[in-house]
Amino acid sequence: MSGILSAIQAAGQLFGGYGLVTLGPVVLQSIEVPDKIPVGGAHMLAVHKLPGGQRVLDAMGRDDADLAWSGILHGPIAESRMQLLDSVRQSGTPVQLTFGQSSFTVVVCKFMADYERANWIPYSVSCTVVQDNAAQFGSAPTSLLGSLNSDLNSALGFNVASTTSAAIGVAQTAVNAVGALGFGSPAFVTATSALGSAQGLLNSEQAASTGTLSAVIGATASAGNILGVTQVSEAASAFSSIASAAADLAATTQSGAYLSRAAVNLSNASA
Repeated sequence: MSGILSAIQAAGQLFGGYGLVTLGPVVLQSIEVPDKIPVGGAHMLAVHKLPGGQRVLDAMGRDDADLAWSGILHGPIAESRMQLLDSVRQSGTPVQLTFGQSSFTVVVCKFMADYERANWIPYSVSCTVVQDNAAQFGSAPTSLLGSLNSDLNSALGFNVASTTSAAIGVAQTAVNAVGALGFGSPAFVTATSALGSAQGLLNSEQAASTGTLSAVIGATASAGNILGVTQVSEAASAFSSIASAAADLAATTQSGAYLSRAAVNLSNASA
């Protein structure tokens, strides 16, 4: 086998070499690199047919085809590299795919390996394009996971109660778990529940702040009671309570807006 492998590698070098393909943490080289990686796809069009044969076309944006190829993992750590590639598939995490002058952010949607020997494992992989990093036209879409993390990070940026903040952190961990974006999966159910729990705590905190505002304002409704010379200490205390409750209400409202959007986007994962 070593003689055949040497001959294949020599032929590759003779005809210009194989180059490198990088997929996430794995650098493919030599005969691991495919002969070709088809690139391209379609453009989404809405075609409106008018009387007389005329047409009106609405260009709705690019629709990239999956990037798929096959090769052979070889060498003393071929099995470990097979497991690493499969872990990328299992995680569902966007990774970088680069070859030549091309660069894509992709999610590995399929990986298959035909285990023959520990040092010789034919494989095939298919990647769904999230973003063409070298694109010259249009704006790149944001992945669902990226959008969720962005919203949850924003929700954590406000001064809410420590228990609420901890619940949002739990929700973020659940959202990033393997399989959490698969509609109906156990991980999806857990992530949805965690987001709901965090929203419940935020709602309770908002209600408490609103109650405090109503109570303090009601007790000090009289201008004389607030501003009277004999009530200076009471007025100062009331204004302090109002300011604190108002700040809490603003923080929970803004944090809740990001959390609500994350929950809606996750619920639409099957769309």
